[in-house]
Amino acid sequence: MRPTQDRSRSRTDRMNRVQGWVLCALSALVVAIVVPPVVLAQIATPVAPLSFVRWSPTTESIAGAGTDVIGAIEEPAPNSIHAADVDLPVRGWAVDRYSATRPDRVLVYDGGPPEAGGPLVAELQPYVWRFDVGNLLGSSAYKVSGFEGVISPRTLAPGPHTLTVAAHLGELGWWTASVRVVLGRADVPDGAARFDGAPAPSADGTPFIAAPLMPGQPAGCPSPQTFCARS
Repeated sequence: MRPTQDRSRSRTDRMNRVQGWVLCALSALVVAIVVPPVVLAQIATPVAPLSFVRWSPTTESIAGAGTDVIGAIEEPAPNSIHAADVDLPVRGWAVDRYSATRPDRVLVYDGGPPEAGGPLVAELQPYVWRFDVGNLLGSSAYKVSGFEGVISPRTLAPGPHTLTVAAHLGELGWWTASVRVVLGRADVPDGAARFDGAPAPSADGTPFIAAPLMPGQPAGCPSPQTFCARS
C-alpha cells in the first residue's frame, strides 16, 4: 500500500503546483486588463521628493482649525525667461493637508492677488491626477490635486511679470501663490536679438551679440529686454 500512497501524494502535489501557476497567470491577466498601463507605470516608477510652500489666504479665504493649504507652482520656474509669442505653460498642485480639499477652480492673474486688481490672464484645468503628491503626503486622498494649462501668446507684454495663481478650494475659498517670470519680445526688429536667445540677423548680414543694455548704447533700443550691441 505504501507505493500507492506515495504515487497518490505525488500526483496531488503536482496538481497543486499546476493550480498555483494557473491562478498566478490569471491574476496577472486580470491586472493587465483592468489597470491601465499608465497607472501601472505611475505605481512602479519611484518619484523624487517634491518641494512645496504654504499658500497665502485672500480676503475670500475661510480658514478653519487646522487648515494648512500647501502646494507648488512647478511651471514656469521662478525667474525663468520665455518668448512672448508662444504658449506659456503653467502647472502645479495645491491641497489643504488637513481636510484633503483640492482646487475646483484655478485662475492666473498678472500681478498681485485678485483683490489687488490684477488682470485675469488664464484659467487652468483642475483635478489633474498627481500620484507623486499622494506619495509625498502619504495618502491617496491628495492625488487629484494638480492643475495645468497655458497662458496664450501675446497675453502678457514683454518684460518682467509676477504671475499669481489663485486656487479655489471649495468651502475654504481662494488661496494664492506667485512666481516671477520675464517675457522677451514677440516682434523682434531688424538687427536685434531676442531676449530668449534666438538671434535675429541684420539686413546686411552683420551679426549681433547678446549684450545687456547699458547706459550710453545707441538710442532706439525698443526695451530693456532687447539687445542692441553690434559685434
